[in-house]
Amino acid sequence: MISNGEETKREGIETEKDNKKRNPIWNLISEYCQPYIHYFGFSIFAMLFARGLWLFPPVVLGVSFDAIFLEDQPYQLPFIPVTWIPEQQIDQLWFSLGLFIISFIGGSVLYIIGSLSRDIAAYRVQHDLRVDAYATVQALDAGFFDSQKTGEIMSILNNDVNHIERFLTSTFGKINDTLFTILMVGIYMITLHWQLAIVGFITPIFIGLFNYWYSSYVEPKHQHRRQQVGNINTRIENNLGGMHLVKIYNQESHENKRIIKESEKYQAISWAVARARVFFGQATNLLMNIGYIILFLLGGYWVLYGPPLFFSGSLGAGTVLTFLVYNNRFSYPFKQMTIIIDSYQETKAAGGRVFGLFEKSRTVQRDSETMNLQKMDGQVEYNNVEFSYKNSDEISISHISFRANPGEMIGIVGPTGAGKSTLMKLLLRFYDVDNGEVSVDGRNIQDISLKSLRGGMSYVGQEPYLFDGTIRENIAYSRPDSSDTIIKEAAQRAGAHEFIDKSPNGYETKVGERGVKLSGGQRQRISIARAVLDDPDILILDEATSHVDNKTEAHIQNSLEELICDRTTFVVAHRLSTVRQADRIIVLDQGEVVGKGTHEELLEQGGLYANLWNIQVGNVDSLPDEFIQQVSQMK
Repeated sequence: MISNGEETKREGIETEKDNKKRNPIWNLISEYCQPYIHYFGFSIFAMLFARGLWLFPPVVLGVSFDAIFLEDQPYQLPFIPVTWIPEQQIDQLWFSLGLFIISFIGGSVLYIIGSLSRDIAAYRVQHDLRVDAYATVQALDAGFFDSQKTGEIMSILNNDVNHIERFLTSTFGKINDTLFTILMVGIYMITLHWQLAIVGFITPIFIGLFNYWYSSYVEPKHQHRRQQVGNINTRIENNLGGMHLVKIYNQESHENKRIIKESEKYQAISWAVARARVFFGQATNLLMNIGYIILFLLGGYWVLYGPPLFFSGSLGAGTVLTFLVYNNRFSYPFKQMTIIIDSYQETKAAGGRVFGLFEKSRTVQRDSETMNLQKMDGQVEYNNVEFSYKNSDEISISHISFRANPGEMIGIVGPTGAGKSTLMKLLLRFYDVDNGEVSVDGRNIQDISLKSLRGGMSYVGQEPYLFDGTIRENIAYSRPDSSDTIIKEAAQRAGAHEFIDKSPNGYETKVGERGVKLSGGQRQRISIARAVLDDPDILILDEATSHVDNKTEAHIQNSLEELICDRTTFVVAHRLSTVRQADRIIVLDQGEVVGKGTHEELLEQGGLYANLWNIQVGNVDSLPDEFIQQVSQMK
């Protein structure tokens, strides 16, 4: 039983986690900006003084107007010692000019330094965030990629991270300008005439309340818009990846309509945000103009007839002029508020998606990674293994048990959907079993580090993936530091050297994205060469020859014979001839083992394997009626 104190503590932890999820901006500042706080701090310091210098000339203007031109007020400036001020009016005029020059030039220099300091930090934060986000994606389990759209991930890693960088380089500067303008204008106004300053602050207070309402209104719209960006990217990524299929079936018009539909959704939400921004901007502008009129009327009356209402003391015309200038300066930061709020809310949505990656749960647990295997003997055992995919009530693997001894070749066969590839994914720990145990050399693979487990295995699939690069780079992917001689030997053993040597640039020939410039058989042999170079203790061949012609299959089979020698090999196959020479064949059907033995033993036993063999050799007449009926029902 959990005590009240422990329960309260746990609730506090959960609340803290929830708050972090709800405040991605705080996550950004506390986790990624903090290492560069000295850059941001120096930037803020420089920007504050820059803004203070830029806003000082209106004070000088008002004092000069009263003291030099109207001659009804003494020449006194806040923050300037009296001993610095000359006595003659012409000297005071030149002194004022000097202050203007110093303020403008000094402010510009400080602003440049502050901007560069901020940008250095912003780009480093962007780099750290992108690298961490990508590393997190790579660390996530296969189950994440089964359910996550590629375009959505791309949108997060690229668009959302870039938006955060723009927030730090651009919007952060606008926030500084806005806050420092309000702060410095407020200080100057209070220093010059605190009673008139109170009047000048009335309008900004109402604008601040209006800003709060606007922020609440546009927040969900920006979240929706960031999600829609991901949807558009996903749709475009899918269409580009399947462009050949689109053209074959003349579906260009259909795909255009789907893009138009997604784009119209983005257009609609963007239009709603734009309308709100325009109306809010003009409402803010109207309020600032009302404040300008109030200051002009009240200040003018005060100068001409003395203090109105409950006010007291004198007021110079130059001071009114300064306040009118500052009212216009006030309008700039408040006009910027719409841009700042829009950017803040969109960054909050983008940050929520980026930091949401860090919160993704893992189906493959890593807490018990305490063992590194330097070398595998190659013994693999499945002991009463059960597994089903998430969000699926169907059991994919049920009570499977068998052992592969070191150096054996194990064939895995069965109809489509029987669980053959899933069985191999469990060995690679793309997923963890629900029940039972998968072991290598007598050790539960959950007690072995993923790096050393997968480091002793190689995989050749039916759709070999090649990166957009050279043939050499793709072969050497498993061991990038390999010499040209070793790479060439691997290609020769895989039966790939001949066609590579005839290519225009040999091993430096570009394969294109996903290897589109090569044939299926060529891609397959490069994939095999990659596995040969890796020299694994355990080899997994998943339908490695299913999509090639007979001649190419013969080449690949010859290449595989040497690769299979003296290592534990699992061969997943639809073509039973591929596993005919296996030491043992495991027959799967609907996630269960329905047969074990050699090719000859399984034929003698009859059952599913014998039926599949008879189909492949054309001996259809010997098939039992029950099996034919099952096949008909599947169709």
